[in-house]
Parts: sequence; structure tokens; C-alpha cells
Amino acid sequence: MWPTWANPLGVDHITDPSALQRGLADALRVAGVGVEGGTDRIAGIGRKLRPSMLGTPEQATAVLRQLGELAGWLRLNPSPINYVARRYLRWSGLLPEADWRLLSSSVGEAPGRGRRLLNARRYAWLRLTAAGTRDLPQHLEFEPGAADAADYTRFLTTMSAELQAAIDEYLTAWLPKHRMVGTFPEVGHIRAFDDEPIVWAPPRWRPAGAPLAPELDDIDVAQLHDRVRAGEYALSHLGLDLKRTPRHVRWALAARPVPSGRARSDIPWDTRIDYPSSLESLKRHRTAIASLPVELPLRSLCFGCVRPEIAGGAVKPLGAMTERTP
Repeated sequence: MWPTWANPLGVDHITDPSALQRGLADALRVAGVGVEGGTDRIAGIGRKLRPSMLGTPEQATAVLRQLGELAGWLRLNPSPINYVARRYLRWSGLLPEADWRLLSSSVGEAPGRGRRLLNARRYAWLRLTAAGTRDLPQHLEFEPGAADAADYTRFLTTMSAELQAAIDEYLTAWLPKHRMVGTFPEVGHIRAFDDEPIVWAPPRWRPAGAPLAPELDDIDVAQLHDRVRAGEYALSHLGLDLKRTPRHVRWALAARPVPSGRARSDIPWDTRIDYPSSLESLKRHRTAIASLPVELPLRSLCFGCVRPEIAGGAVKPLGAMTERTP
């Protein structure tokens, strides 16, 4: 579920951001099936959410109504991004060290050590797939018992607006050159990604007087940026300062990172990023696909993009497929 929707629909203050997004996305998928307004369908939406996620009876009514409205809008206005197909990208070529050093230099920032590059790759993967951190492929997973997750949160909190824009520019050039174009047993034909945005979210609307949580942009962004510049990185402390939940602070910073004020130089990524070798890339790609978690990200909502049983199902081994080199 997109943070612009998940934040106001997150009427409880304790659910983990990833768990909240998954629960709302699962409920939204149920809302997108069946006869609009049917009592059975509405009850099915509610069963996908923990009682704490629904809040008071008035809040529960508002949340369920908004999910139904959003599902109806998405049936008429499908997402331009096919997140299921993006799981079939050639991930082995994502942000090699040389590109990361060049990208960091272009925004006047130090590339850091190996962990910063690892976090940048995680961020790029999650940004393209709209998946959760528990869906990361094996080579990007967090190490159990290590401070990996906290270190990644710090990476997100301190990311500059210039760095985020530079990563998006890189991904815009990288995406079409690392697609798997062809026919796959569980997805069908995958088209090129040239016309897809890097990220997308449906427009947000809110009924007057709805007893929901604050909207994502209902936060003092200037004060938030000042606190981060002053060296306050703990989401709980920032939340107390701004009278918002840590979850809200995290998503607000992701939507509007702190500007560094440094000049940014352009890099011709279109000419720098090459198409991967077809045979070797295919071998690495099969290995990468095999390491993916079985469950598709519940935020991979694209009504009308893929068959419903695939969108709500699982990625199975590729088996036979037909591919052509771009």
C-alpha cells in the first residue's frame, strides 16, 4: 500500500510500517474483487486486517469505505507499473560499485564503505519492486542478529533529496536495459519498461470529517528537516518532537528527503549503462529468481495488469520461457 494512503488509513499507532502496508494491500486486493458494495466483500476486507488496525467502529467504517473507493478507482485507472513483471528483471547488474561511486560523486557525497553501497542497492531494489524488506533477495537480505536493519533505517533517514533524485535517474536508464522481454509461464508476455515511471501512486482523497490518521503531508517538514540536519536520526525522538508517529516520520522523509544544497552534475547513464550479455545474464537471472521469496509483495497492486490469480498468487520456477535480446 502506498504511504500516501497507508498513513491516513493507519488509525493505530503501533503496527509496524511493513505490516500495516501488507495488511492494507491484502485488504485492498479483496476489495478489488466481486460486486462493488457487497456485504460479503466488505466483510472479507475487514478480515484481512487485525482488529487493532481498524480502531474504533467509526474509524473501521471510514477505513473500509476508503479501501472500497480506492479499489473501484483502480479498476478504472490501473497502475502504469506492472510490479509482478519487475520481479523478472536482471537484478545481477543493479548498481555496480563503479556506478555507485560515480553517482555519489555527482551529488557531492562520499560513497562510503561496502555497507553504504549495500544499502543503496537495497533501496534501489525496494524502490523498483514496491516490495517489503522481508522480500529482499538473498544477496540483499539483512543479517540476523546484526544491526543491519537499523543501519538501513539510518541510510533512509539521512538520504538527501539530491541522492534520491540521482538514484531515480540511474534507475530510469537501468530499467529498460535489464528487462526480461518474452513470455513467462506464470506471468504471460512481459513488455518493455520504457514507458513506466520509476514509482507511482494513485491520487489521494479524504472525505470531510473522516476519523482517520493525519495525511502524509500533514507534518511540519521544515522542522523535520531541521531536526535531521541537527543530527537527530531516531524516528521515535523525531516523532515526539513533531507529534507524529515514527511510521509517519519515516514515510515523510522518504517522500521529501532533506536537501543537501549541493550542486548536482548530470551523468549520461543511457550511454554508460550497457545491455547485459544475454547468455551470462540469463544464467545469473535464473539463480536470482530462484532465490526470491515465494510470496509476491502485497503492495504489488496492478488491477488489470495481470491475471487476478497471478497477482494474488506466487512466483513459481521459471521453467521454459522464451526470451529475446533487446
